[in-house]
Amino acid sequence: MSKFPFVFALSVAIVLGLSLGPARAVGPSVFFVSANGSDSNACTASAPCLTVNHVLSSLSPPAGSEIDCIIPGNIVAVAITLTNSITINCLGGVAAAPITVNTSGTVTLRGIHVQGFGSIGNGILFQAGTLTLDNVVVEGFGDGGLSIESGGNVTVTNSKFTNCNIGIFISPSSTPVFVSLSHVTAEKNDNSGIFITDAEGGKSEVNLVDSVVTSNSNDGVEVLGSGTGNPLQFLTVQRSSLVMNGVDGLVASGPNTFVLIGESSVAWNRANGIESQSNGLVFSYRNNQVNGNGMNDLVGTVSTAGLQ
Repeated sequence: MSKFPFVFALSVAIVLGLSLGPARAVGPSVFFVSANGSDSNACTASAPCLTVNHVLSSLSPPAGSEIDCIIPGNIVAVAITLTNSITINCLGGVAAAPITVNTSGTVTLRGIHVQGFGSIGNGILFQAGTLTLDNVVVEGFGDGGLSIESGGNVTVTNSKFTNCNIGIFISPSSTPVFVSLSHVTAEKNDNSGIFITDAEGGKSEVNLVDSVVTSNSNDGVEVLGSGTGNPLQFLTVQRSSLVMNGVDGLVASGPNTFVLIGESSVAWNRANGIESQSNGLVFSYRNNQVNGNGMNDLVGTVSTAGLQ
């Protein structure tokens, strides 16, 4: 009997076994860092580097690269600027310095704790491109936890911004910015939790969903429009809590501000619940809970829109 069928079958089984076994996309575009790594290593899974700084400065990752953590540690030692499309996955990893995003591509940050320790500046500064933040904590910065200063697209999920001057600051330049905030917490900031302004001449469209803005020293959410020919500033608030802030829960100030709020709680703020100033437009749907605020629940022209 010929041995060929047996050898052929065995070869096929080996090939199939290899192809069907577990695999991880480890290649020249995947780099690894670890708390027990070294920046003299090759940044592979078996020989990880210590910091993201080394990966960026010494290895020049091509667009589309990924940096993963094996053992989380202090992965960003000094400030970095991300100019290529890149994903950084590091649940529990610490960035003890600011991160700037200025790219024509897409940057994704997951699981990183960005700490400012009271330093002046922004935690994460967005200047161009597309940015996704997931499960990120930013705290202790003298300016914005997340500062959006240009047009583009920003998506934030499951993240917290705390103990900064402003939790999330949105002031784009001439190009529009589209911001989605879902399951976001902005709390205990020295000024506002979320501040949206047309001061630099850009249009903002912001959607705040399933989020909490609380215990900020000034307003919970403030939308400011100068009305000097600048584009409209849009904010939609859904299923969110704007509570226990030092002044107002929600403010729309200026004739080119437009706010819709539904299925949300605006309560126990020290001054007012929802306030419209200087012809700011606020539409509050009748399924909100606006009560228990220190001075007034509604101030200015706040329209109550019926459900359809």
